[in-house]
Amino acid sequence: MVKQRFENLRLAPKLMLSYMLLTLVVLVLFALLYSAIMDKMVRVTIEANLVAHRQAQNELEQRMEEFERLVAIFQSEPNMNRLLNGRNLEEGESILLARSAQEALPNIALSNSDLLGFYIYVGQNGYVVSNARVSLRVERYYDELYAFAGMDYEGWVRAMQGVASRFLPSQQFVWDGQNGRCIPYLRPLFSASHTGPVGQVVFLIREQAIMDFFSDSLSARASYVCLLDEQGNELASRGNAALASAMRESSFSDGAHRLRADGQDWIVLQSTSEKGFRCLSILAESSIAGELADVRAMIFTGIFAMLLTSVLLSVGLAIRNTRQLRAMLKNLRAIGYQLRDGNELSQLNRLILSQRSTNESIMKESRARKKWTRAVLLERLLDGREIGAPMREELMAFLSGRQLCCAYLDLRANAQSDGAYAAHQWLRERLEGVSECVPFFRALSEGHFQLVYVLEEKEGALRFFQGLAEQAARAGFCLLCCVGPAVHACEELPISANNALREAMRHDPAEGEEVVLCERGQEIGLEWVYTPEMEKCLIQHCLQGNGKEAAELLHQIQSAIVEKGVASQLAAQLLMMKLLNTLLEILNDLPGQLQNQDKQWVMRQSIEVMRSQSLKVLFDFAGQCVKLFCNHAAQARDEKLFRRVEEIDAYIEENLSDPDLRLLTIAEHFGLSERYLSDFYKKSAGQNISYQVEKVRMERAHTLLQQGMAVGEAAQRAGYLNVNTFRRAYRRHYGINPSEEGKNV
Repeated sequence: MVKQRFENLRLAPKLMLSYMLLTLVVLVLFALLYSAIMDKMVRVTIEANLVAHRQAQNELEQRMEEFERLVAIFQSEPNMNRLLNGRNLEEGESILLARSAQEALPNIALSNSDLLGFYIYVGQNGYVVSNARVSLRVERYYDELYAFAGMDYEGWVRAMQGVASRFLPSQQFVWDGQNGRCIPYLRPLFSASHTGPVGQVVFLIREQAIMDFFSDSLSARASYVCLLDEQGNELASRGNAALASAMRESSFSDGAHRLRADGQDWIVLQSTSEKGFRCLSILAESSIAGELADVRAMIFTGIFAMLLTSVLLSVGLAIRNTRQLRAMLKNLRAIGYQLRDGNELSQLNRLILSQRSTNESIMKESRARKKWTRAVLLERLLDGREIGAPMREELMAFLSGRQLCCAYLDLRANAQSDGAYAAHQWLRERLEGVSECVPFFRALSEGHFQLVYVLEEKEGALRFFQGLAEQAARAGFCLLCCVGPAVHACEELPISANNALREAMRHDPAEGEEVVLCERGQEIGLEWVYTPEMEKCLIQHCLQGNGKEAAELLHQIQSAIVEKGVASQLAAQLLMMKLLNTLLEILNDLPGQLQNQDKQWVMRQSIEVMRSQSLKVLFDFAGQCVKLFCNHAAQARDEKLFRRVEEIDAYIEENLSDPDLRLLTIAEHFGLSERYLSDFYKKSAGQNISYQVEKVRMERAHTLLQQGMAVGEAAQRAGYLNVNTFRRAYRRHYGINPSEEGKNV
């Protein structure tokens, strides 16, 4: 019996090795079977796709003939006039073929009774005009088109999918007017914006509908996608080296083609646009995942079942030989790691998940674009972020001329980034031909009682200054702030417009220089009446709430005018303008928010003062404004001081038990100097900050002692390390020893 057991133990490694060899043979046979099955599946798939591609080409040729008949109908003048009710078709317009188009053009067979989903594009501006005279933008079709067609959102999507089923989604058509025929034009429609040659047919289909259509129709296996430029050179690619080499040796036009590389047949997808490359790569990998899902599950199930069987047999045969068992398990783990890390399908699965995440972010951004409001559009423009042509066209539609002029001024002053500079250049070109912009600049100047010109274009400045000269001639005065080369346009103004304007332009003013125009050759001198230093002091006193100093300065200016007078009526009007400008500047810079009724009163009275042309009315109004501004600034200052004192007291309460709580630590916490904090607190609270700290500590200790706490513990809670120091302070503050406090309770 012992000998038999020893013989079995000796034969155990041989049996285990035999079972391992048997398992390896089975795995090899299974791999060969899998390779044969996959090769057969790829060949069948390729043949099926080639057949479908030929069928699609035949259907495409039939649709091209139908489209040529459609274009021929539109080229006939009677039908065109009948569709447009006698109105000529302008450049940039297109014709919407809806239900009413069936009555106007009975020869057209509409496959969908609700909506025919393509447009005849006749210009570069991108506007769609229906026979009901409703203008819609091509870039915003997904927001407005279905509402115009009289159907709900789900009905619109179904109509678009019906249109997509009639044509290949990656095909567009260009009408060649010289040769009289249609030319296929490959350009994937994955963008809301669209520009193209005159006569191009535009398919307006939602991005999700196109993605669904592609996913259903494309089932070829592809692991290599390339991006080509217009000359056919490869710009970007992804795939193995053998397939890349075969691609470089072959020349293909746009579309899907069959290619032999690395002993296998492949379907190669090509696109000449960057967005097409991204979408084709996602679709190719999603088709691989859907095609091989069942095969992958079967392979993994078989491999794991065989490995599990081999492990169980080996463990049963070599249960007493632990050393060999550990070696066997180690080898099995190594095999499992190699299969996991070298599995092409697992790597492909991870790549597909990555691409799906990218696709979801793209679709999320696309959905977010539809929710942009007018405020967000203007904010993106003013922030200088890069925006495309469709977004800029929406800005032109959303914003009024006044808002566009304000945006131009802000961009010109704050164009720090490349995006902001590009937006500024684009907006300046648009404003050049807007008639309502010139009156806006004039109204803006009158509203602030000064004339500031920021136009740099010579023609725009010439028109602007010509209207300005006529206005200045009627008013009898003018103040010009010259910015950049715009002032040179004044040299071309007619002499009859304003002689004083030409007199002021004898020299080249520097950028930002103020040019005070003269009247009949007499210079207007106001330096002794209202100097820039006086203006600066008046603004400073009003913003700081120094009402007495501001009133004295205003009285000084009024006394000087009464004593010496002014050179002319023009000088008085100019002084009035400067002083009102100062008051309005103070109004805009006041701390806090002034009440709306006070703001409205100031603006209304300013207009009345300008109409009165009286210096007495001006100074009465200025005195009232100075009093109002100073009271508001003083109130805001007191509120700020009160909040700061409350913050200091709260800090003392929170850190009372800290023995190091004193003037130095409090000043460091608030970022102030000890001298400034001491003077500020004494002026605001009426007492020294050290007295406040001792007072709060005594109040805390008094409360604790009344609650029965021991003197030493109460002193520690109040921030005293030395009990004797605490006793002296308590006796000085309350007149009794702290130990007697508990007896009196």
